[in-house]
Amino acid sequence: MALYSMLAAAAMTVLKLVAGLLSHSLGVLSDAAHSGLDLVGATLTFFSVRVSDKPADEDHTYGHGKFENISSFCEVILMAGSSVWIIWEAIRRIIHPGKGLQNLALPAAVVLCSIGVDFWRSRQLRKVAEQTGSPALATDAFHFASDIWSSLAVLAGLGASWAGIRFGIGGCATPTRWQRWWFRL
Repeated sequence: MALYSMLAAAAMTVLKLVAGLLSHSLGVLSDAAHSGLDLVGATLTFFSVRVSDKPADEDHTYGHGKFENISSFCEVILMAGSSVWIIWEAIRRIIHPGKGLQNLALPAAVVLCSIGVDFWRSRQLRKVAEQTGSPALATDAFHFASDIWSSLAVLAGLGASWAGIRFGIGGCATPTRWQRWWFRL
């Protein structure tokens, strides 16, 4: 199950990255960074559970349990780094506005797909965690269930941006010819 979770995280990271770059949406790009961290986290969980379950040996008289703590620390460092990038980019875009959002249908579709994948992953991981008694898998299941809320926030932001462009609210960027056609639908 952990392998499927890693593959799903990789696919969602790529999809969100492409959608974020094409749409110029910082919300979708930050969600892509979040999915990338999910991939790293799932990978670390996969390997840390395997290593920490090894019995004590000559070099590790107390076992290998600390490996889970080290992998958690690495994940926290990566999260802090992505948070700093998101804050930096948001401030830069406020001070120096660039291109407005583009093609909001694609990122909205990708975020909806992400919600479905996170729902599936959380259910599957919870089932395996209950069968095996693994706290690491139970934590991952809870994590993916909570990711649905952040994706819903990104979706709400995309909806607010669409409304701003569509109805000329709040100084949103002037829509392109394609956007004007799309918004008439």
